[in-house]
Amino acid sequence: MPGLWRLDGEHNPAALSPAHAGLVRRLARERPALVRARVIAGWLYEPDQLTRADRVSDPAALRRALHELRTRHIPEARAALTALEHQLRSADRPALATLVDHACELLRDVLERHAALPARPSSLVARTDHPLCLDARVAHLDVLPATWDIASPTLLDLSHGTALAELRDLPTSPTDELALATLIGELDDHLFALGLAPLRRCYLRAAAALDIADDDIFLLPPDTLQAVLRGASPELAPRRAEHHARARLFPPLQLFAGLPVPGRSDDLLHGVAIGPVVEGPLTQRRDLAALLAEPPPPGAVLAIPALTAQAAVVLRALGVRAVCCEHGGAMSHAALMARELGLSALIGCRGCTTVPTGTWVRLDTRTGRLRVRPS
Repeated sequence: MPGLWRLDGEHNPAALSPAHAGLVRRLARERPALVRARVIAGWLYEPDQLTRADRVSDPAALRRALHELRTRHIPEARAALTALEHQLRSADRPALATLVDHACELLRDVLERHAALPARPSSLVARTDHPLCLDARVAHLDVLPATWDIASPTLLDLSHGTALAELRDLPTSPTDELALATLIGELDDHLFALGLAPLRRCYLRAAAALDIADDDIFLLPPDTLQAVLRGASPELAPRRAEHHARARLFPPLQLFAGLPVPGRSDDLLHGVAIGPVVEGPLTQRRDLAALLAEPPPPGAVLAIPALTAQAAVVLRALGVRAVCCEHGGAMSHAALMARELGLSALIGCRGCTTVPTGTWVRLDTRTGRLRVRPS
């Protein structure tokens, strides 16, 4: 691993399921120019030079890209998912093994389209009438995962009996370059989610065909799942133990030439500051699923490992007004949605998830510090 590699904590703040880790390895092997991420001990790392050039296309090109995304790329990916779901209904085990290959092909096609989209601009946030981070989220609750992992339940899976069920989409029609590019950067998450969904559907169908619990089926990488569908033993117990051991690790934020880069102690409880200063009791949640299952009390400061693009609709539904997260920077999804939703936030606030629930904290956005009241 020559050069600098960064933990992709903004998108994957937890250890990947063996199924998703195997998928990343398979795609990196088959499309090395397209998928340059690496999985190390179950955690996802990206090469530092992967960042695309900071360049915004002209408005006409951006409008064409947005039109293609809304009218062709996303509908075609949706149609492909629907067609695969139809095939899954009557598929036996050998047919399921073949459909796993087809689902991976659908994802590769989506990744090719995804890579061709204009880059997200590095400006702070576009000014629009409606938050761009909420555009069309509700329409895709059935494919948007709580975390970017094929083992993750979708927001629709988690929405029953929650405030998500009452939400409605807020469509936007931006015209300036910054807003157009920002919206494309938000909507491409729907395309990526539609690319992941076919393989998740294959896994769930395979779980039923093999009489394996849904949680356990995602212990199998795609190649192994295909072998099991053709008669091999799944050997679930050692796979489960290895995954649980990796999930307990605290991986370094950066690797250089394969070795950990030490962090700075003065970075702890410090982050990118957004919004006004607030005080309140800290409430810890490990992910969006836990957040939806147990919404924080009014006035609480939410601490969570990361805020992916999917979080915007959850924060809106639950009325969260103050948040701090371990991962992300000034141009992350977390920062964009915090600004658009009018939240108080500290983004990339290392150590915030180690502060015990109930601790009274001051989210000091003037200095970018999370200050803990001494007990």
